[in-house]
Parts: sequence; C-alpha cells; structure tokens
Amino acid sequence: MTVVGATPASGGRACGSVAAALSGQWRHEHGASLVEYALLVALIALITIAAMQTLGSNVTDQIDNIANCIEDAAGAACATP
Repeated sequence: MTVVGATPASGGRACGSVAAALSGQWRHEHGASLVEYALLVALIALITIAAMQTLGSNVTDQIDNIANCIEDAAGAACATP
C-alpha cells in the first residue's frame, strides 16, 4: 500500500505525519468552550466601558436636554439642532 506523499526514505509514511496527527486532535473539537465565551464577554465589556467613557459626557448632555424638553410644558427649553 502506498501513502500519498510518502517517499521510499520515509519507509512509506507520509512526510507530514506529525502535522497530520496534531491536526487530527483539533478536528474532534466542536463548538466553543466556556473559557472562549468568558473571553468574548470580557472583551465586549471592555469595549463597552471604553465607549461609555469616551462618549459619556455627550450622551449625558443629550439626555439632560431631552429631560428638560419633557419637563417644560411649553417646550421653551428644547434646543433644536
């Protein structure tokens, strides 16, 4: 029996047998593990915190402006863009 990629010097074995054996280990892994999900949640949390710190003052000003518009019955406090 001849193995594709085998050479006579290798005794009939494929040259990449170590790589093939290692890649076979990863083929049986299905789905993401709990650690991978935890890393994703941590990354999303860091991005959210950074965005809130960067945009926080602008968002606070806009929310205060909207609240003032709602409280003022005549709408005089509303700033139109």
